[in-house]
Amino acid sequence: DHICDEIDDCIGQYDPCGICNGDGTWCLSTDIYFGTLTENHLEIMYNSPLDIGGFQFSIFGLNIINAFGGESELINFYIANSNHTVVGFSLLGDSISAGSGLLVNLTIDYINTEICLENVVLSDNDGDQINVNQSNCLAIECDDSDLDNICNQADDCFGTLDECGICNGD
Repeated sequence: DHICDEIDDCIGQYDPCGICNGDGTWCLSTDIYFGTLTENHLEIMYNSPLDIGGFQFSIFGLNIINAFGGESELINFYIANSNHTVVGFSLLGDSISAGSGLLVNLTIDYINTEICLENVVLSDNDGDQINVNQSNCLAIECDDSDLDNICNQADDCFGTLDECGICNGD
């Protein structure tokens, strides 16, 4: 590169990602998106040019009852969930091979008429973060009798709240 080694911050070549002597993989990104949605289940899918060593994501607009299956379970990832967040990783350093498929299945309960995938974090098996392209939001069909964007099964009030917070109060 015609720069003297003693003042050159990269002895070698920069890859397309701007990393000295890199292999060009760190500017690659993985797609995480919604798969099939049913009344009780939602698939989370992936398409990755890199091995995935762990993941975390949140979904708003529904309650996550359980997270299981997919490639995550096949390679014995530890999978845990709260009402809105799922994490998966290997205690043995295993990773999901580059490729595409079902990352994890979720047993769900609708809350809202829209669900949104947020705060997606992926890492390789060294713990380095992987760039992510994620699905945004998805409209879901559920009964919403009072048109307040809250599904009937999660709605505490069929009608309107008055100024005191009383359902259908005066």
